[in-house]
Amino acid sequence: MFRKTAPIMAVLAFGWIGSPGRAQGPDPVFVDRMVLFSGERDLWPGGTIYAIGYNGGTTSDIRHGPTTIVITTTEGGGGGWRFTPHQFPVLDRYLADPRGRLKVECRWPDDKEPGGVRVAFKSDTSVVGSSQSPFTPDRSLPTATTFEPADEEGWQRFSVPLAELESGSAALTAEAILFFTEKPTQLEIRRIEVSRDRNVSLELYCDPGMAWRNLVVRGRTEPAVEKVDIVIRDGEGKESVKSEAVKDGVFACVWNSPPLTEGRTNTVCAIIRDGQNPADRSIPIELDGTRGDNEHLWLRVKGKHIVTSPLAKGGERMFIPVGLGYSRDVIMSRDDDGVMKYCRDHHLNTVRFPFYLRYWNTGGEQIDLDRHIAEHIDPVVQAAKRHGLYVILDMHEYFEGGNVDAIERTARSVSQVGPWPEEVIQKWWIDGWVRVAEKYKDEPYVLGYELYNEMHDFAPEVVREYYTRCLKGIRQVDQRHIIIVGGWDWCHARSLEDTWDPVASAVDAPYNNVVFTTHEYPPDNQPWLIQEWMTAFRDRHNVPVMCTEFGAPYWANSETATRQGMAGILAMFAKEDIGWMIWALSRLADDPRNHNGVWPRDSLAYTDIWPPVARIMGSSLPERAPRPASNERQEN
Repeated sequence: MFRKTAPIMAVLAFGWIGSPGRAQGPDPVFVDRMVLFSGERDLWPGGTIYAIGYNGGTTSDIRHGPTTIVITTTEGGGGGWRFTPHQFPVLDRYLADPRGRLKVECRWPDDKEPGGVRVAFKSDTSVVGSSQSPFTPDRSLPTATTFEPADEEGWQRFSVPLAELESGSAALTAEAILFFTEKPTQLEIRRIEVSRDRNVSLELYCDPGMAWRNLVVRGRTEPAVEKVDIVIRDGEGKESVKSEAVKDGVFACVWNSPPLTEGRTNTVCAIIRDGQNPADRSIPIELDGTRGDNEHLWLRVKGKHIVTSPLAKGGERMFIPVGLGYSRDVIMSRDDDGVMKYCRDHHLNTVRFPFYLRYWNTGGEQIDLDRHIAEHIDPVVQAAKRHGLYVILDMHEYFEGGNVDAIERTARSVSQVGPWPEEVIQKWWIDGWVRVAEKYKDEPYVLGYELYNEMHDFAPEVVREYYTRCLKGIRQVDQRHIIIVGGWDWCHARSLEDTWDPVASAVDAPYNNVVFTTHEYPPDNQPWLIQEWMTAFRDRHNVPVMCTEFGAPYWANSETATRQGMAGILAMFAKEDIGWMIWALSRLADDPRNHNGVWPRDSLAYTDIWPPVARIMGSSLPERAPRPASNERQEN
């Protein structure tokens, strides 16, 4: 077996003319492919691939540069490998496509030709290799007997149509791949992929929620093609066609008030020639013609700012989050509606809500994450919706190197003693976040995901690697939410540049929906210095910054110094249009000073300072833009 180091993911590749991966014939204009195995060691980080044999066959791996798999087959026996079940992708979109194919690069170094090669998938690996339960034969592809001519190193390719897969169910989530040959041989494999290709491509170039107003698409085709038909098939099955000229293989279409059926699935497709050949029809784009009731509430990143949706009244405008931390059942007993009312009364628009993925804040038994989502997180999200507030989901747990069970109250006395164990990174952190994102991927009242509270005592490049892995894992299930990341040194502004300088503007490509956060407690760092660090990073990389945690450390400073620090940092936020979350609410009462018995260390003190700033700075909840009257809809 061999190990990888980041979350397994389906790899979607788009190839234009001349792109690799075409088994034979002219190159397609567009290729959608998912790699199932490649010699690149980091293709499927975070998972484990186990070599398996069947009925006398064996499997091993060798490394001559890129890793290759060697399978020794026998009469009726073969070999392959299996993957961690929940990490292997579903192959539905390739199975259902007439152009879907399985492609394999292989060779037989002992010159014993296989005669033919059969590939089989399996969904339940518990019986693979078991003498009691043979490998399921009805998940096999037809035997491939035709191969491309070998290259100088003997590598050949074969491909098999996926549409011919014999399967007992509509969906195929494979956990194992096995190879069988007609003649016993040694088969060496270096790449497997599933793909579908087209002679014409189509991409959406507008917000899906705005497609009902202006549908904007672009695409490419063969240079010799002069015309392309853009076809909308509405939710009732009616087709409408708009023809566009093609120049040098490129075309674009703006369809004003397109005929989309509200509340139903519509498809948009580009067709060249007569479309009888499936390759001459682009992969359809699905659109819902209805603006959801809350579509106008979605926020996203644009340059240095968070902006409102084009569907909001006034269109895209800068949105400044201002809010507080609500540490439910840790700093303050739960009172969800009371907290939300307090926020509205104090001119706030956002709640930063800590939750946990492995252990509760005080340690003890492991969390049942599904129950934690249902009983701890979701009631707060629903309360925020009732009161018209956004929520930042803040993963507030601490994983402290070898001491992965560290808790917040002891974190500052614990230094990292080494990198996190892989189980912590993948199973508890990344996979946990993926489950949370799956729950809230369609919830616009969730402003964003703050991936980790405060990294510390790791090298900047290690922190960057951890954050990037988690971000990419979440993007497999949620491409829409803002993701919030910090720096390596307790999330202080001074650590942003060291952590993110190489990749700040591109770490979330192509979504580019990341906000960089800091946590500050002046006068530990003076407001002017925090301003210098934050604005320099923001302006250099053209990315938004926010302070998702700050407060008044009056337990360590004089009253005068603390009040000056609070006033100074809030003035800086206002001057620079930087959103903020004050830490943390401890009771539903105002605390203008620190002498009235509030919890010493965590308190939302100085309510004579921050609410007036919130009233001036905080953006209002976006309102829905009025939809054009029916007489504004245009005929095409």
